[in-house]
Amino acid sequence: MPTSLCANKALRKERLLSIARELISNNGFEAFTINELASKEQLSIPTVHNLLGKKSNIFEQLIVEIVDNKIMGIYRTYSTYRISAHLTRGVAR
Repeated sequence: MPTSLCANKALRKERLLSIARELISNNGFEAFTINELASKEQLSIPTVHNLLGKKSNIFEQLIVEIVDNKIMGIYRTYSTYRISAHLTRGVAR
């Protein structure tokens, strides 16, 4: 698959996940439907399934995203702390 097609697919997936996140946040997971997600983006239900999978797959992807963001936040905080501590030790000498 050419790069531009892969990039477009990734952007479409990200857009769908963003809408799914919003729908679940506003209405809860039980009220969330693939049909509603598809209609928000004017896509067919099979297209959404092809891009993201089942409802449970979408939820799983959103959870992984949350965990990844938390881990990266902790890593950035830790890295900033270590750099700051290293610079402070250098100034104290």
